Amino acid sequence: MNKTKLGISAALLGAITFFAGMIGGLIPVLLLAGYILLKESDAWLKKTAIRALVVTVGCSAAVAAVSLLPQLGGVLQVFWYYGISDFVEATTVIATVLTVAQKVLLLVMGVMAFFHKDRSIAFVDRFVDKNSDVHDEETPAAE
Repeated sequence: MNKTKLGISAALLGAITFFAGMIGGLIPVLLLAGYILLKESDAWLKKTAIRALVVTVGCSAAVAAVSLLPQLGGVLQVFWYYGISDFVEATTVIATVLTVAQKVLLLVMGVMAFFHKDRSIAFVDRFVDKNSDVHDEETPAAE
C-alpha cells in the first residue's frame, strides 16, 4: 500500500476525504483535496480526492438550488394564490432527501476508498476524466 507524505496510507487519506465531506461539509473536503492535488503523487488518491470534491459540491449545489424554490414560490404567490406552505414543505422534504443521499453516498465511497477500491459513479467519473489529468490507466491496482 502506498504511503502519503503524511505517513498514512493513500487509502486511509482517501477515506478521510470522503468522511470529511460527510461530517464537515465543503471546507474540509476542499482543504484535503487541495493538499492531495498539490502535494501527493498517487494518481488513485488524486482521483479519489476529486471525486469527493465533485460529490460534495454537486450535492451541496443541488440542496441549495432546491432550498431557493420557496423564495421563488413567494414571488409567484403574488400572481397566483395557491398553498405556498405545501410548496415549502415539498422543497424541504426534497432538500432533506438530497442531504441524506449525499451523506450515504459519501459514506459508501469513503468505506470503498478505505479498502482501496473504487465505486464508479458514471457521471462523476466522466466529469473527473474530462476535467483532470488523472486517468484510470494511471491508477495503480488495489493490493
